[in-house]
Amino acid sequence: MSTRELRYITLAQLIGCVLVILGHSYPFVTDYPQQAKDVRTFLYVFHMPLFIFCSGFLFSYTRQSYRKSIGTFIKDRSLRILIPYFSLSILGIFPKYFFSSFLNDNLGMDGMSLLRAFFVPRENIWGHFWFLPMIFFLGVFSYCYDRYLFKKTNGGIKWGVMSILCIVMAVLYEPIKPLQWFGINDICQFAWAYSLGCLCNNIMVDVRQHLKISDNVLAFTGFVVITLIAILWFLFLASLPYRPEKVVKLFVATAMIAGILSLCMGIENHCNISRQTIWGQTYQIFILSWPCQLLAEVILERILHLDWWIIMPVVFVTGIIMPILLIKLIDWFERKTNTHFLSFIIGKKSVVYEK
Repeated sequence: MSTRELRYITLAQLIGCVLVILGHSYPFVTDYPQQAKDVRTFLYVFHMPLFIFCSGFLFSYTRQSYRKSIGTFIKDRSLRILIPYFSLSILGIFPKYFFSSFLNDNLGMDGMSLLRAFFVPRENIWGHFWFLPMIFFLGVFSYCYDRYLFKKTNGGIKWGVMSILCIVMAVLYEPIKPLQWFGINDICQFAWAYSLGCLCNNIMVDVRQHLKISDNVLAFTGFVVITLIAILWFLFLASLPYRPEKVVKLFVATAMIAGILSLCMGIENHCNISRQTIWGQTYQIFILSWPCQLLAEVILERILHLDWWIIMPVVFVTGIIMPILLIKLIDWFERKTNTHFLSFIIGKKSVVYEK
């Protein structure tokens, strides 16, 4: 079964990926102005929720929980997410150990340190890989919830209830050390964005079925729904005496998701982007970005001792251009050798969409 691609979601994922790479472009040690620090703080409020929202939206849109058995779903998710997580982490052990003096980030080679490097995602070899186990487990949980729990319930109601529960959990939950394992802390803090993505897709499906409206009106309806949810969240959660700073961050993150989606809906017909193009392979760009940025950071900051205003743009451009060049190189190599193991390592998977 093929699924028509939603270009505005692909475009939103690309924007989210670029913003994550920008957030990773700041120097490790070299000081930089307070204004730049404020921009980074702002980016970190919403760039990962945007990425996670898009993943939830696409999970629901492609009806994964109805098209695949649980075994097939877990296998496909593992190939796309966990294989890159473990294979690239293994490949990164010795380079990170060798460069630890440059990074001020020593990697212990004892058994427990290595175990934590793989199963405590925030302590992984690569700093950004904590996202991958979280998105894997969110997908598996969402599959079970959608297929086995309240399976006859209207999708909008089902995911609306789950979104409210996840929002309350995000506001009230305080991370604890034992739940660092397997990224449980991150799941508790970011599940709201995934469930909101599922909710918004279901609302759009309901609107399409009952009102018979066009895609453009449907897209605008989705934007209005997200904006209204953001306002309701703020009004409801702002009244709680618990963690008001979290309430503000949730409101800002949701408002930014709504704003970026509205932008993408407005320009999607003017952008030649799809998952078959290099710019649509956001997960692979994301996965490969940090190793490339890390290498640039070591050279520019630790060896050449350059200023922040040189380091940041160069590391940012490196985090985008180098992954794209590597993906193209992998494609070229695999065409020449008729192999696919490198694509397997980076989780590259072809997706078939209707025209």
